[in-house]
Amino acid sequence: MNEEKIAAYFAEGIDCGQVTLLALSDSLGISEEEAQKLGAALGAGMFQGEQCGAFLAGVIVIGLKYGHADTMRAEALHKAKAETMAALSAYRTAFEKQFGGTCCEKLLGYKIPEEMPEAIESGRMMSFCPKLVEKNIAILKELFQK
Repeated sequence: MNEEKIAAYFAEGIDCGQVTLLALSDSLGISEEEAQKLGAALGAGMFQGEQCGAFLAGVIVIGLKYGHADTMRAEALHKAKAETMAALSAYRTAFEKQFGGTCCEKLLGYKIPEEMPEAIESGRMMSFCPKLVEKNIAILKELFQK
């Protein structure tokens, strides 16, 4: 998914976390509707400028890809937890290296939700966030290949 397609989704009201999950829905075995619902509360740092919604969607992606379930045998459970923790650590490191942090305020330079109108009016949100989502999807795809 490229930056222009991502920006088009944003213009339709589909947020960064939803777009991240939509882009990876096929490889995760979830429908587009499920992807949008999973990411619905993540946009703009859970609408509070906290952890970036695209980053949080990546955490969900890792859980769906590597996660464990209570019903697994102890040995398999420990292995799955170790894989999940390793994937999450690699993801966070790659995301922070690429963007310098995971918090909307640090990434955008605006306090969300207080300064959301300014972030939009300045063009920062629509110039930065689609690029971030595109790179975030690439980071996640690369992790899947390892």
